[in-house]
Amino acid sequence: MRRFVLGLTLSLVLTTAHFASPDGDKVPQDVVEEIKASDDKSADDDDLRRYNYYNVVHGEQHSSESEEHNYRPPNFAPQKIGYGGGGYGGGYDGGYGGGYAGYPTRPPPSNHDSDYDFPKPKPPPKCNCQDIITQIDDLDEKIIKSLLDLEIKADSIQSDVAHIHKETEKVAFISSQTQLVANAVDNQLSIVRQNLTIIESDVSELTEFQQNIPDKTYLTEALFGLKCSYERKDKKGDDKIYASCDDPNIKKTGSYWVKANFFKPVKVICMLDYGGRWMVIQNRFDGGVDFYRPWREYKYGFGNNEGGEYWLGLERIYQLTSAGSYELMILLEDFNKSHVYAKYDQFAIADENDQYKLVKLKGFVGTAGNSFDAEGMRFSTYDYDNDKFDQNCAAIMHGAWWYKSCGDSNLNGLYLSGPTLEKTGIYWKTFQGHNYSLKKTRMMIRLRQGSGYF
Repeated sequence: MRRFVLGLTLSLVLTTAHFASPDGDKVPQDVVEEIKASDDKSADDDDLRRYNYYNVVHGEQHSSESEEHNYRPPNFAPQKIGYGGGGYGGGYDGGYGGGYAGYPTRPPPSNHDSDYDFPKPKPPPKCNCQDIITQIDDLDEKIIKSLLDLEIKADSIQSDVAHIHKETEKVAFISSQTQLVANAVDNQLSIVRQNLTIIESDVSELTEFQQNIPDKTYLTEALFGLKCSYERKDKKGDDKIYASCDDPNIKKTGSYWVKANFFKPVKVICMLDYGGRWMVIQNRFDGGVDFYRPWREYKYGFGNNEGGEYWLGLERIYQLTSAGSYELMILLEDFNKSHVYAKYDQFAIADENDQYKLVKLKGFVGTAGNSFDAEGMRFSTYDYDNDKFDQNCAAIMHGAWWYKSCGDSNLNGLYLSGPTLEKTGIYWKTFQGHNYSLKKTRMMIRLRQGSGYF
């Protein structure tokens, strides 16, 4: 390429010079020689560069500047090609009109042409392509299988998520329904509480009303009172009501109407003996009255107050003993006609709210022995168990009394005849023991000296 450019340049110079000369003379010979020398040197430089590349490839290189223009490859003979090719007027080695050929662009032909070729790349190592294809197919199969498994798992997870979503909706619905039911139950409970309050009030009123309803004993006593009142109209002095058995107007033992501290007059036996005037609160001698009775009858009293067997009533005993200081006398007799007594200087009971507790029982004297050590005990019946035993003593003893742990006395027990096998009769431990049922008992109270209604 460089040769072509130089040749073309030489032609242009010569042509220009030809046209520029006023006399049309040829280009001076020294100019032509200078151009040719420059062309030869350029050709040599190109050849040297090619040769150096050859040596680099084959392990040799001549890089010294001193040898750059003198060294030639072996068998290297540059050939000069004359200028010519239709130049103006012919000329040296062919004339000025053609290009200057210079040295060839590559070494002369040789039996070792491959020595001037670029190094060839090494061939890749041989392999078994069928094994690689098989491995790739196996890998594809595994990938496809894994993808299918992942798809199945994804579907399963999606199904589980949908199921959980449905269950969550169900739970939310059930929760809302439960809340509604809870609210409804709360409303109903509120209504029930209000109704219970009303019912409790009604029950309280009914209980109070029932307590004020006269029972059979009360009605019997009222009828008996009316009868006596009617009879007293024909008998002078029989309608008199005494303040108590301590009234000096009572001259002998007998049944009298006494007002005492009662709400209304009551017929009782007043006994003028044993050093004073006593009011009989319990009288037993023949078993004509059943004493195994419920709480209500022991509260209001029962029996025949006209000289027969009777119980005055816990409420009346409370009304008496709460108004003054009273003494208690107990008379006992067995079937052998042996008589003993037990006297207590202080005797009083509480009201029904405290189950008629024996609040005072002190100062014992007598021949019967003290088998009534029951101060602080509450009264018990078979339907009201107020004793300190783990069972109901009133039910076991078939009676009603101020039991501690079924006690040492039971004067309201069954009326039996003497010795018994069980503690169910009328007994006093220190007189004939538990297994003996007494023939007669009488409990009496009176105002202590210095106390009274006058």
